[in-house]
Amino acid sequence: KEIAKHRIDCQLTLSDYSMELENMVKERTDELLAVMSEQQRLSAELDLASDIQNSMLPDVYPVFPDRKEFDIHTFIETAVEVGGDLFNYKMLDDDHLMMVIADVCGKGIPAALFMVKITTLISAVSKDIKTAGEIASTVNNLICENNKEDLFATGFVMVAEISTGKITYCSAGHNPPVIMRKGENAMFLEPTPNMVLGAMGGIPYKEESTTLNPGDAILLYTDGVDEAMDKDKNQYGPERLLSLLGDFDGATSSALDLTTMVRKDVAKFVNGEEQSDDITMVSFVYKGK
Repeated sequence: KEIAKHRIDCQLTLSDYSMELENMVKERTDELLAVMSEQQRLSAELDLASDIQNSMLPDVYPVFPDRKEFDIHTFIETAVEVGGDLFNYKMLDDDHLMMVIADVCGKGIPAALFMVKITTLISAVSKDIKTAGEIASTVNNLICENNKEDLFATGFVMVAEISTGKITYCSAGHNPPVIMRKGENAMFLEPTPNMVLGAMGGIPYKEESTTLNPGDAILLYTDGVDEAMDKDKNQYGPERLLSLLGDFDGATSSALDLTTMVRKDVAKFVNGEEQSDDITMVSFVYKGK
């Protein structure tokens, strides 16, 4: 009798454990399903945010098919669903073309929202202002008026006078562009350093100028290009970029050719390694009259 009672007690105990285990499995399964559902919702929202963000960036080529004096091409590839890089171009009047590239510090939704803010401000400010330094100064002041998150961005503003080839440019802590002059080695266009956008208001942004000849070209880019890394964490580097662009001839090549050349060489260098940062480029080739 004692043995039989012990067996019954054991069976009841095992039954209790079995029911408890079943309940635990069900609870964990429900929790997992809830997490998966939330992840799917967030993924869908990020996809939508990415679509909205991309729709704000110009995506046509040729950009100004009726203007034979110059050629411009843009490229952007984000490292995550939404990025913090931006570019913009705009005819300020019949003879002046503005080009802007910027890189927001950080990634994800906060950087993307800050990017949208900067893009909107640049478009609004450039309606009345036509100089690179003043565009940068005004945008910076407007950002600093309401920047509770303390976000900032590097940026480069360039205004080209199409009739003469003269360009004025201003850097807000951004990578120096590469200038390719016909018959010369590619070199960095070293501007006077200015404060990054969003760091401090009320400061003037200095601009400089140079003149392009027919066949000259300029590449604006973000640090996702020169800081791209291979599997051994080696960076692509600025010198590799200069070497690649040393033979570029804007007289016989297009802005699309320039962007494609860099994009393919960076991809070859990283050799399938996961992209660590957004890659953005604006290529400008001056053809002259």
